[in-house]
Amino acid sequence: MRQLLAIPLLWLLAVSATLAQPATLGHAEKILVQERLIALGHLAGRADGQFGPVTRRAIGTYQVEQGNPDSGELTPAELELLLAPLPLEHFDLLDNFDLPGSDYRSGLSDPRLKNIDLGACQASCVADRACKAFTYNVPLRVCFLKRTVPAQLAFQGAISGARREAGAAISLAAAQVGFERLDNQDLPYNDYRSGLAEASLKGIDLEVCESQCAADASCRAYTYNSKARVCFLKTAATEPVAFSGAFSGIKGSVAATTPSLWVRDSSLLLDWARRIAADYSPPPAAIALPDAEAMLADPEILELEGAPYELSLLAGAAQSRLMPEGSWSLLARRGGNIISMHSDALTLSPQYDQWIADNKAWRSSYDDTSTAAIAAWAPRLEAMVADLEARYGAGNPLAGYVKLDLVTALGVQSQFVRASEQDPAALAARMDVLLAEAVEDLVRPYAGNEGLASMLHTRGVAALLRQARPPENCENTPHAESSRLYQRAAALLHQAGGAKPWAVDALHKAAVCALPEDKPALFAAAAALAGDDAVMQARNLMDLGIARAANGDNEGARAAFRAGMALDNGEAYALAFPWMQVWFNDEMLLQRLGLDAELDVVLAHRVIQALGDGAIASTASFSGYFGLGHLLERLQRFELADMLYAAVAPAWQSGPERPARLMAAEAINERDYAHANAMLERMLGLTPLGSDDALRVELLTMLAESYQLAGEFGRSGNYAQEALVLLGGGTVPRSQQTVEVIAVLEEQVRVAEADSGNAGRLAARDLAQFADLLAGACITGHPVPDLPAEFLDGALERSLFLPQVAGDYAECAHRQFAERFLTDGEWTEEIALELYFRTLFVADADAFAAEDFAMLLAAEPKRHNRETDIGWGIRRKLSRLNAAIRAAIIEDNVPMANGMLDKMLVLLDGGLLEQMIDLDMMHEDVPQTVLLLKAAGRDDDFLRLALRVDEARAASQLGYSCYGAICEVAIELRKLQGDAKGLEEFAGRLETGVHIFWGGASTDAKDLDDIMAMAEIEAMDALRLNLPSTAFAYFSIAGASSERILADPNPLSSLKKVSVAGAYATALLESGQNKLAYAVASHLLTAARARVDESVLFADDALLAWSRRLGTALDVFLATAPTSADGRYKDTVAADVLFAVQFLQATGTSATVGQLAARGANAERDSAYRRYLDLSRDVEQLLARLSAEGAPNDLDRQIAVLREQQQSAAEEIAVQDPDFFRFGRLQFADAATIVGALKQKEAISTAYASPYGLVRIWLDGDGLLADRTDIAPEVLSDTVATFRQSIVGDGFSVVRADLAHDLFETLFGGRKARFDQLDHLVFVPSGALDGLPLPALMTSAVPKSGLAGDDLLSADLPWLIRQADLAVLPSISAVLVLRSDVPPSSAPYPFLGIGNPSYRIVDPVLGPLASLRETEAEVRFMGALLRADSARDLLVGDAATKENLLNLPLDQYRLIAFATHGFLAQGLTGAQEPGLALSGVTLEETLLTSSDIAAMSLNADLVILSACSTAGSDGTPGAEGLSGLASAFFYAGSRGLMVTHWDIPSGPALEVTTGMISAHEADPSTGWPSALRQSVLSMLDKPKTPLHAHPVSWAGHFLVTAQ
Repeated sequence: MRQLLAIPLLWLLAVSATLAQPATLGHAEKILVQERLIALGHLAGRADGQFGPVTRRAIGTYQVEQGNPDSGELTPAELELLLAPLPLEHFDLLDNFDLPGSDYRSGLSDPRLKNIDLGACQASCVADRACKAFTYNVPLRVCFLKRTVPAQLAFQGAISGARREAGAAISLAAAQVGFERLDNQDLPYNDYRSGLAEASLKGIDLEVCESQCAADASCRAYTYNSKARVCFLKTAATEPVAFSGAFSGIKGSVAATTPSLWVRDSSLLLDWARRIAADYSPPPAAIALPDAEAMLADPEILELEGAPYELSLLAGAAQSRLMPEGSWSLLARRGGNIISMHSDALTLSPQYDQWIADNKAWRSSYDDTSTAAIAAWAPRLEAMVADLEARYGAGNPLAGYVKLDLVTALGVQSQFVRASEQDPAALAARMDVLLAEAVEDLVRPYAGNEGLASMLHTRGVAALLRQARPPENCENTPHAESSRLYQRAAALLHQAGGAKPWAVDALHKAAVCALPEDKPALFAAAAALAGDDAVMQARNLMDLGIARAANGDNEGARAAFRAGMALDNGEAYALAFPWMQVWFNDEMLLQRLGLDAELDVVLAHRVIQALGDGAIASTASFSGYFGLGHLLERLQRFELADMLYAAVAPAWQSGPERPARLMAAEAINERDYAHANAMLERMLGLTPLGSDDALRVELLTMLAESYQLAGEFGRSGNYAQEALVLLGGGTVPRSQQTVEVIAVLEEQVRVAEADSGNAGRLAARDLAQFADLLAGACITGHPVPDLPAEFLDGALERSLFLPQVAGDYAECAHRQFAERFLTDGEWTEEIALELYFRTLFVADADAFAAEDFAMLLAAEPKRHNRETDIGWGIRRKLSRLNAAIRAAIIEDNVPMANGMLDKMLVLLDGGLLEQMIDLDMMHEDVPQTVLLLKAAGRDDDFLRLALRVDEARAASQLGYSCYGAICEVAIELRKLQGDAKGLEEFAGRLETGVHIFWGGASTDAKDLDDIMAMAEIEAMDALRLNLPSTAFAYFSIAGASSERILADPNPLSSLKKVSVAGAYATALLESGQNKLAYAVASHLLTAARARVDESVLFADDALLAWSRRLGTALDVFLATAPTSADGRYKDTVAADVLFAVQFLQATGTSATVGQLAARGANAERDSAYRRYLDLSRDVEQLLARLSAEGAPNDLDRQIAVLREQQQSAAEEIAVQDPDFFRFGRLQFADAATIVGALKQKEAISTAYASPYGLVRIWLDGDGLLADRTDIAPEVLSDTVATFRQSIVGDGFSVVRADLAHDLFETLFGGRKARFDQLDHLVFVPSGALDGLPLPALMTSAVPKSGLAGDDLLSADLPWLIRQADLAVLPSISAVLVLRSDVPPSSAPYPFLGIGNPSYRIVDPVLGPLASLRETEAEVRFMGALLRADSARDLLVGDAATKENLLNLPLDQYRLIAFATHGFLAQGLTGAQEPGLALSGVTLEETLLTSSDIAAMSLNADLVILSACSTAGSDGTPGAEGLSGLASAFFYAGSRGLMVTHWDIPSGPALEVTTGMISAHEADPSTGWPSALRQSVLSMLDKPKTPLHAHPVSWAGHFLVTAQ
């Protein structure tokens, strides 16, 4: 053993200076010298330790560079200087010696130790205290790090090193987490501290260097020079540069401390499998099998009827070629095809011998030449058949023999000769007849020549099998006739002798094709016939087990499976089902039957077959690994699944995480979202916080995508937010990819928020941000911000955008028009230009539009960059002009559209059209202009120009496909010409072009989703432009045709399918195809009902989201479902109408009522479920902080802890009630169930305003009544708003009595007979009806259209409140769940009152809050009525604080009243949610928010909210009714609410409320709605003042209750 440079350097320098002798170098030193020369650029190639002339010249170059003589040999001093950067002093080196064993890291598994040089290998060992030695393989450039110093072994080409104990090793033990490690790489620049200037960073080891970076907030990366032992701290990481001995790290802000739970030992799974297979030794399994030979001898199966055919009649006609003994078995084992077998068994003539030769040549190659030869044989074989029949009689077996050949030739001819003169259907019929004749000719009894008879029967078997369906076509659809044919074939083969493998195979196929009840007997017969062939018997026994289980015979199935697996101790099973060839796919059945040992053996053999030779990197192997991984996950054999990921990881040259993620991604692509989510959530558990946050972000991102595609937007948003939290925490290095991921995650969060009912809040926020940016741009002259398309296309967003912001944008953008849209040579963003012009039109800025269009028209086209001709400039100009015209057409500005098109016609007819044709540039822009003529209804102009464009297309187009506007012109032209065939042709061409242009050569499920999405956009765009033929062509590409949709058994399998189908149904409706529209919409509705019925998760957010996503299709259903002449839905669809309306009206508040019912149904469960819900809300609130204030460093851990607690609560609930999470979700009850929950003389009603009319639902003791009226939603909305406005105010307004009756007729007209029997009406409002003051409707008309003052004092006014008790519920099914599942309150205290708070807050906008002194009297009076303890139960004045309220035992009160101010979200400055004002100085003290309320635990029958606007939404645009305070109180546990539509005058308000309580106290059996009605009628019958009689005083109260 030598010590490399072990002599002190100064002494070495002195000696070298004295002696001036060349240094003596061993093999290791020579390699190191070469590596350094390569690094310095003096030597090319790889280091090999051989010093020849090239190396000597490189040494000389280095010497000259150092100012020394060029000797070509290094002196010791030169050697020391050259190798100075390398950490050499720590090791004793061994030339050509290996240290075998003790490897813990190597280049065989760690890419960082492969393809590196010797210096890097040695430095890697220096940097790791665990490394005691290394071996470097010079030829392979692979490094092996070792935990010990093994005994040395001579090995040519290996260099080893053993650490000297005196050397100071470097450790990464404390620094492996929180940093991305880069071995033997420098991060140049950005140093702000280093050992060159600070003693604390010099002479230290790597662990201390990394610790210094971890402790310094300014440090984002470091580099450690292991030779100099110097640390460099950096403010940022740059691109790494290779540098031996340099170790760098890129920092995450939080060091990881949690180990990963992934299995990493790749040998565990195969070891397990081999052990299971070796240990499996079951006792022989006895199973009774039938006498298969007797069965096959049954004449009914053989069907050999009639007298034997005397083969002597054929003497001399054929020469036999008998097969040698044993060839049957040989062919079976080789997988020979029995249909073609024995095709050369007979020689009939020299011509037939040529056919045999050509047939063999064709089957060996299937090339065009041999295929053409076979096709050409058809007429000759026809002649041969005719000749044989002429010589030996019609139907003779030799003619039948050749007829089978003729079928083959005709089949090839039909496929090979495209322009066949013969009709395909006629040719197929001819082949069927020939096959039937061949069977009849061949399958018959014979006499006179046993050998020939055997050959003819075998040929008959081939004919029978040609008649039968392939077994793979029978697996899902049994085919009894094919089963009979296979049985007959098996019988013939068995009779032929020596053909047992073929007979067993035919019986197996007969079983596959048989009816379910016949399968067991046939599989059992096949197993019996297999006899001592264990492999064939095993396969049939396993299939027998499947068949028996399918017929309910589980014991018989177990016996069959055990018998099959017992053969050869499982080895026969393994041979029967070889890997990637024959699959046994019923492992789940084995698990269900409790055959755990057999299941283990099945899995073990699959593992051995898959991995016995190691993990293989091939497409086929990957597919097999994925299949096995999915199986293990579905079987919940998670330990084996984790072992599998580790075992196959080497095929990807990665860790186990990559194949696992790819398998989950495959499940997402295949739309198996439930499976993907289960896999990903389990993987998330294997990756705890801090173990690998980058991987955790990737898993969270995949979960967000998968849940979004599955339609569960709430979960998608939660996972996306968690990923954003981690990305914001600094533990994941930033890159361009990270930025892109953040953008995707933010969009997923946005979609989740919008679909969870926050669309209005998001729209208002986005508009406010846009308005701020716009204002700044207008003031400074900076470019205006890009206009989001949804501001014009979204109904809610458009209502907010118009008129103010739209007007501001139009004026400001118009000033910047030229510099923004007329830049020479640049392609203008067409969408941005179109949105700009659309804004001008909706903002009534036609003058701006005309001016700007004139500028576009006047602009001279120019060439740009390397463009070869002016055509590109013309295209840019046309593109801009088309955008403006499109905008006019979309916004229905007919005069502007026609004026612009007139100018375009002048341009085109003036020579531009022909110029573009000559330039061969008829791609998009000219055809787009022509299409706009059609869109504007100018058919004559369109026809004239379209003919010329189409002519140019035909002259220049290559290939079948076409794409874009030029294809759309062809479609619309043929529609206008009435050319249906041409229309179909070009729709097909467009589809081909779209798939080529958008999808490329191949597409997976995700690509298809993307194509569907883009095609849907094109279809809807064409519809907006009144181009229906083009629209339907694109709908077809998007998968939306009535045939495809109706044939799809799972039309809700992806959101894109739902979106496309809904849009397609709308297009059908709007184009007058109502029957098809109804069929499509009805299909989606049926799928929605199935989805609700099959849901087993508590996924209200998903159901709410789906109600929005399916809204378009369900609206079409309601518009097209069959009705009678009076608009009443027919009985056949009424139930579906009821479901559709409930689904469309699903709200968050109705979900909250369901949660309340779920809690109240089981008192023991209430605590765990409330904890579960509260934890869910806590998680959502923490996630919401991400966007509001940025993520605190520990937010991810807080969320993880809460999720663990939530899971624990869920498990506790499931133990108490396994069906709970099915029970607790939103419910959509049927009519009979709802009617069963109603009281005597009670009805429940709702009305849904669809875009196509008002759908009304009425349910009472007589059943369901559903009908449709034609009133438009905007008319209904305006009427309700006008009527309400006529009531609200100071009590002096004129009440619109005409509208009061009109609205009654709108909602309840035609139901007089039923209405007259009513005592109680429950109404479910939605949309515009959320704000309807129902009690003030009039059941009959009155003489005056407006009532005021003394008019209102009449006791004869037909207010609806006089007809019946009234209550409101958030859903129809709420009456069911609240009455059947929520018991009355058992709280001991009767009343809690909160009133007259001391408002000391001064709002910056509103100023001081108005005092409500009268409310103290109100709550004191209510308390007196209910005999409350005033000291305990009243919080008034200064005592009415949030703190005092929340410290009370709130679940001990049966009735709670709040008499105070109520505010919507942002009603008080800084408030983000609705709330009630209490005593306080600060906003936090004053406002009892909806979150505070939801956190309460109530047990009240009724909560009275004597505050304004408590009945409404949370105040955000587009929010659902009752989504604010009311929903929060339901969540907290209240069974009912009394709320108000507006601020009610104090005197009447007190009288109504106290009157209601008095009536209820007088008769506790009286429901709250009846008590409220009595109170109102008492006031109306004897009004103290006109104010008391005015609806403003009493119509604003309403009860949300099922009592």
